[in-house]
Amino acid sequence: MEWNGFSLNGEGPNHTESSVLDFEAHYAMRRMVQFGELTYREIRQRADEGCLALVPTGCTEQQGPHLPVSFDSWLVETIACAAAEEATRAYGICVLVLPTLPVRSDL
Repeated sequence: MEWNGFSLNGEGPNHTESSVLDFEAHYAMRRMVQFGELTYREIRQRADEGCLALVPTGCTEQQGPHLPVSFDSWLVETIACAAAEEATRAYGICVLVLPTLPVRSDL
């Protein structure tokens, strides 16, 4: 079984010791991209390492009967997390996604 090119069960033609180790490092980096999931010591360590901080901004407004009022904030946070993960994967850039700031309310 593979996930993003990493062997998950240690079997198959693509399994190597390094692929398992790379998977663990890759998973740890992806998991820890959101500021709110880190301890203050981990945040300090990331800051000392020169990580970028990404502050998504959204709004709280009426969307109609089909969407919640927080939809815009949810969407921008989802996009920010995806962009941070891609920057980490593709370029090795450390990016912390801070909590979304609602900048406007139309309620």
